[in-house]
Amino acid sequence: MLSEGAPYQTIAQQVGVSTATISRVNKCLLYGAGGYRNAINQMQEGRKKNAE
Repeated sequence: MLSEGAPYQTIAQQVGVSTATISRVNKCLLYGAGGYRNAINQMQEGRKKNAE
């Protein structure tokens, strides 16, 4: 949801975590070593394969 630009408050309500947690994850996406980005890419690839 972060990678799609969803607002923190929307994510917090749907996922059930605090906006502080979402902020930390977003910082990892932007400045981290790429682990979260890699996981997101793998999930998106899996969804594409399932849709075919």
